[in-house]
Amino acid sequence: SYIAFNLCYTCDKTPWGNENNMKKLPFLGLSLIALLTLTACQQLPITNNISHLSTSNTINLTQTQKDKLRQEVKSNYYYQQLNKSQKENYLLIRRAANQFEGTISLNSDNQDSLKKTIRAFIMDNSDIFWMTSTNYQIESSEDSATITFNVPKDAQKTKEQLDQIANQIISDMPKTDDLSKAKYLYRYIIDHTDYDKSVLEDYQEGDLSSIKTEQDIRSVLLKHLSVCNGYAHTFQFLAHKAGLETIYITGDALTSSSQKIPHAWNLVKINQHYYSVDTTWGDPIFEGAINNQAKNVTNYHFFALPESIFNQSHKADLKIDAS
Repeated sequence: SYIAFNLCYTCDKTPWGNENNMKKLPFLGLSLIALLTLTACQQLPITNNISHLSTSNTINLTQTQKDKLRQEVKSNYYYQQLNKSQKENYLLIRRAANQFEGTISLNSDNQDSLKKTIRAFIMDNSDIFWMTSTNYQIESSEDSATITFNVPKDAQKTKEQLDQIANQIISDMPKTDDLSKAKYLYRYIIDHTDYDKSVLEDYQEGDLSSIKTEQDIRSVLLKHLSVCNGYAHTFQFLAHKAGLETIYITGDALTSSSQKIPHAWNLVKINQHYYSVDTTWGDPIFEGAINNQAKNVTNYHFFALPESIFNQSHKADLKIDAS
């Protein structure tokens, strides 16, 4: 099921004025019928299997640890959707991720609740790149649970490299208003990333093996070649560093025949209102791939859009219940 965008939006105007002053959007010129295969997005990592532990091991954080971690994640959108026990496990995941631990001990919970907590964490924390592009395993007992992610051997070194790149990007960002900051990040990602047409071609042929390699911030900031999840995770990662409230969104792109295609984009808070940002669709490489025409001009038709326009082509799923 889908939540209407009016839960996030509070107006139908763009940050710079009335939407009627905008150029007409080429949903129009984007050949939406071709969107049937446009994104090549695998929405989120999935559980390989769920088994049962025979040991009991309830995990507790000190109050100091909790306070520090809560401060770290307090503005995370999906964290705020969790209940008390889920938030406790979310904090345990963040603590372990900060230490690059692949096996994470959690407090006991039912399987759906555990998966919901993990999903919320993955969607909030684009900086933990190894969790956004690999599957995971859950083991559980009546008293405890363990999740296992594959942490690359060079994860710490890579994360330091990504943080250094991001800090440089932010240092060059305009220090004026939030709109200028968000526009700068939108343009930066598009200018420094090519949409990976080969992944799209593989996806069209039923080969999903190459998709997961293009799903996290490394694909944009290191390889400069990505698909929608990589674009959206990177916008969230950079926006958070810039102090912009940003939400990573999954949902569907809508074709002109109302067919739904899995896709990912962002909401960013500007002037106290949330607006939609789709860096994938703003990339001229992507637009050219869809229209079979060479494009080299950034498309701003998908930057900071109000609800009434964006909902013509996108439908967000803001629920994080396990599926």
